[in-house]
Amino acid sequence: MLNVPENSIAEACAPGCISVRGAREHNLRNLSVDIPRGRFVVVTGVSGSGKSTLAFDLLFAEGQRRFLDSMSAYARQFVEAMARPDVDLIAGLPPTVSIEQSTTRGGGKSTVATVTEIHHFLRLLFARIGTQYCPECRIPVAAQSRDELVASLKAAARDRGELTLLAPLIRNRKGFHSEIADWARQHGFRELRADGKWYATDRPFRLDRFKEHDVEVVVGTLNAKPESSTPPIAPGDPRLLVERALEVGKGVMQALDRHGTVTVHSTERACPQCRRSFGPLDPKNFSYNSSQGWCPKCRGFGELFHIPDVERGANGDAIEENWWRWSEGQRESCPECGGARLRPEARAVRLPGATPSARRPDQPGPTVDDLARLTVDQAAQWAESLTLSGRNAEIARDILPEIRERLRFLGDVGLGYLQLGRGVTTLSGGEGQRIRLAAQLGSNLSGVLYVLDEPTIGLHSRDNDQLLAALGRLRGRGNSLVVVEHDEATMRQADYIIDLG
Repeated sequence: MLNVPENSIAEACAPGCISVRGAREHNLRNLSVDIPRGRFVVVTGVSGSGKSTLAFDLLFAEGQRRFLDSMSAYARQFVEAMARPDVDLIAGLPPTVSIEQSTTRGGGKSTVATVTEIHHFLRLLFARIGTQYCPECRIPVAAQSRDELVASLKAAARDRGELTLLAPLIRNRKGFHSEIADWARQHGFRELRADGKWYATDRPFRLDRFKEHDVEVVVGTLNAKPESSTPPIAPGDPRLLVERALEVGKGVMQALDRHGTVTVHSTERACPQCRRSFGPLDPKNFSYNSSQGWCPKCRGFGELFHIPDVERGANGDAIEENWWRWSEGQRESCPECGGARLRPEARAVRLPGATPSARRPDQPGPTVDDLARLTVDQAAQWAESLTLSGRNAEIARDILPEIRERLRFLGDVGLGYLQLGRGVTTLSGGEGQRIRLAAQLGSNLSGVLYVLDEPTIGLHSRDNDQLLAALGRLRGRGNSLVVVEHDEATMRQADYIIDLG
């Protein structure tokens, strides 16, 4: 932008407006215009008249450039500098959000439910009130006695050989965790296992502060013959070892064999039939982006594709995303999870209430995969009809309204037919734009300039009315809307029209 004397800025700008003076970007020819803030403004005109240039290349681009300029010099070094648009002056510009006519941002693990944050709240709901089922036996897990657990570990030692008993202390938490070694040494433990590596407790211990870590303390070893147990803390039978591991691990312990296989054991959660134990539920168990949750075969993509067998380092996630994109047309559904993206243990957890599907009416309560297969409209009916009682109702009190609101926003923008588990990269440009619009409806922001590109393309007239009502709610919160549009109904709803060309 050219320098404008400060004493002339006030004269050049209209109060309560976004004022543009002398715009020459692309095919604009010295355009000056005042756009009222807090209003629904439609920019229309013939093809090539500069509608998108005004909305996106001037208003949105300048808003983004000013946001980057407001960042510290340290932060700016990590982002690409944005050029100033060719215009004399843009004044009165609020923070900007662009909702363009393009496929919504997101990678191979992004779904309709994740980009609208519905899945985030579902993960929380499943982790807090879900009932764990054994994925093999299809029956609910239950508590088991310590004697039963000791017996199962002895049997495992006979089958797998010597077992190292571990008590988990840290699960998927960032930090140095240096204090863990101090605590373990003071309590008589000689060795730790962190992220699969072994550390002596009498040596300096410091992990990467910015990575998530798993840390276990080594309690002792269990051999096939009980009398050959070798605890590092005090001699005794296997029951004492198990008792100590459960005490330190707060009811959960792990058994590691010489082949590197780790199994989880618990007195609180075990299958009554096969005696397999399960750890406590965590929201990350239902995340496509966490090793705790993703299917080990497809790592949360739901599809198999070729990745070179090379060391990927800290950029492993980005490298996987790139290879996923490059393999378009050559990917196949994951045979392990059937495209559900999650581990069998997560897919076996069920919520209270009726299953909202006739696919498996004999099963009690929906799984996360059952909900992912529902359309937005079906999921909204399920969420509205779900009734909980007692402690479950207290836990879900603040979670269910968030799910219901986001489902309603998706319905308001005419996307009630989309499945929650549908990948966002399969959406059309118009669907992607309305997905992002629905996400903004749930953000509760005010004082923002929203720039949209023909949001009514491909909509039925009924859905068009719903979309316009949603835009009206955004405006009602004190936001400004600039919409590039040709639709007559949209123009009739506008507070202000700018006709170019």
